[in-house]
Amino acid sequence: MIELLEKGGGVFFVIVVVSVVGWFCVLRGIFLRRRWWLEFGGACAVVAPLLGLLGTVRGMMRAFEAIQSYGAGEPGFLAGGISEALLTTEAGLVAALPLILLSRWGIWRLTRCEGEQRSRKSP
Repeated sequence: MIELLEKGGGVFFVIVVVSVVGWFCVLRGIFLRRRWWLEFGGACAVVAPLLGLLGTVRGMMRAFEAIQSYGAGEPGFLAGGISEALLTTEAGLVAALPLILLSRWGIWRLTRCEGEQRSRKSP
């Protein structure tokens, strides 16, 4: 994990934190049957790929800085920036996909349960 944090930089760390917060919110929303928690967890899921994109831009900027400093003939200097770009993109997508699905499922389930309760109360 520490190696991933070193390769991905600060953006990777933020993606991990957003993912953990998102999972906490979604699971709390499912168990407590609270829409607000589910929606906040879904918002975390939407933010994760955007943070991945931010890491991609940052990694590519580092790669271009390496080209500017050392020239295009040194692929070792480029690898760090490109690795950061790909790692943060992957982390953002991996964090977002299950969170989006789980939060939407929780909201669907909550809406369905609320609809059943209303239909039972109706004469």
